[in-house]
Amino acid sequence: MTTLPLPTRLLRAIPTTPRLLRCLIAISYTLILTITLIQPSRTPLIGPAAPPGPPDATREAFLTFMHLIGFALLVSSLWWAFESLSTPRRALWIALVFALILSPLTELLQMLVPGRGASWGDWVTNTMSTLLSGLLIWQQYIRLSGRRRPSATHT
Repeated sequence: MTTLPLPTRLLRAIPTTPRLLRCLIAISYTLILTITLIQPSRTPLIGPAAPPGPPDATREAFLTFMHLIGFALLVSSLWWAFESLSTPRRALWIALVFALILSPLTELLQMLVPGRGASWGDWVTNTMSTLLSGLLIWQQYIRLSGRRRPSATHT
């Protein structure tokens, strides 16, 4: 018996999660990400305060990485929730549009927060992460659905 790769096992386990739980997880993650992105740097509601002084290269690299991860998880959680309510393709489009709207919106809202400002770099990072995540989700979905069809016709 062959063992399936971890991403395949995880995606096959997704349909067993109740719709309401999927939606609650996606909503919760979206709220946490939004708060994290627009909160004041010196007195955050979530996470540690930013160190005083100008940002160094290490901190900027870490924050860029966190933007990549944050929006990848956003697209994944939204697709996972919407996929239980709609077709996988429509769910992915909804997740992508939502993330592509949230990214510039959070950057613009940061301009209203003392000590914060909008960043083109963050917006580009969020957008690239969103699009790459969408592509990876769709490729994995196509690969899994392609595997299931031949076995379903032989049973």
